[in-house]
This record gives sequence, structure tokens and C-alpha cells, in this order.
Amino acid sequence: MIVSLLRTIRPQVGERWHADEVWVKINGNIKYLFAMVGGEMRFVLARKVADSKNRHNARSLLKEVR
Repeated sequence: MIVSLLRTIRPQVGERWHADEVWVKINGNIKYLFAMVGGEMRFVLARKVADSKNRHNARSLLKEVR
């Protein structure tokens, strides 16, 4: 019940967002963590873990935020 309510809440974020990526080693394999946060509140808008760092993964993160 609470989870379904939390999924309906949309935070107020500004027009400026920040994106970042970092690599992490998981079980000996390199993975890339992509994240998009709101500019002022630093609210995490989207995150994604991927096997490679490429344009497709970055664009899919942006589409998730929109």
C-alpha cells in the first residue's frame, strides 16, 4: 500500500539536472553506474547499471527521466 503511494509522488525538480557515471567492479566484472540527479535538491531522478559505457545507455537514462 505504501509502496504504491510512493510511486505516485513526483518531486519538484528544477530545469537543471546533473548526470554522472562511474565504473565499479562486481564479482571481477566492470560495470558502469549512470545516475541523473536534480540540480538544487540532489534528488535521484534515475539510475542504471550497464555492462558498457556507450551512447545507448546514456540516452536510455535520459529517456527514463523525461
